[in-house]
Amino acid sequence: MPRLNAALRQMTENAQERSFGPIPAGKYVARLTAVEAKQSQSGNPYWNATYQDLEALDGRKQPGSQWLALNLPDDGPVPENYRPASSNKPPAEAWRARQEIAASRLKSWFHAHGFTVDSDTEEMIGSYAMITVVQETIQRGQRAGQVGNRVTFVEEVPAGFDEPQDRVSQEPSFNGPVSAPAADTDSPWDAAGDYDGDDAF
Repeated sequence: MPRLNAALRQMTENAQERSFGPIPAGKYVARLTAVEAKQSQSGNPYWNATYQDLEALDGRKQPGSQWLALNLPDDGPVPENYRPASSNKPPAEAWRARQEIAASRLKSWFHAHGFTVDSDTEEMIGSYAMITVVQETIQRGQRAGQVGNRVTFVEEVPAGFDEPQDRVSQEPSFNGPVSAPAADTDSPWDAAGDYDGDDAF
């Protein structure tokens, strides 16, 4: 069976214990560190934006990473098998509403970081925005049933807030799985993280 050597035992003994639980819900100024193109379980394309160096407006800092899932609008025809899960509208109308919301949310995300929609996301890395973080029950995976975090909204950094432009995170990044949205009747997000309603953001 494996055992730590003397040097690693000392390093581990001296390490500060850290919580892997969710951070408090609230608004944080955060730095965009990555944008990845992914595909949901239902086959829909989306961007996964990673945020680090979180700082509340009162100066409290939070370690680790938070993620924002940005569904990409689809300008193609309505899929034959599309059935809105949480809307009473006809499929074609619900589909158009879904795409309009995705496009609006994506545009707001670009503008929150001070960029236009024709910008390359590579240019945006390192920019700051204010994110809204909520706590939700994880619906699937090894952490199902546990409480996790999800970023629900991104806006411009408030005027007068001193952006730590040159700050490099001194905290380790706890890159756990992205928290799945809660699958309840009050949430327009389905279990795969896709928006499936017609409410405005």
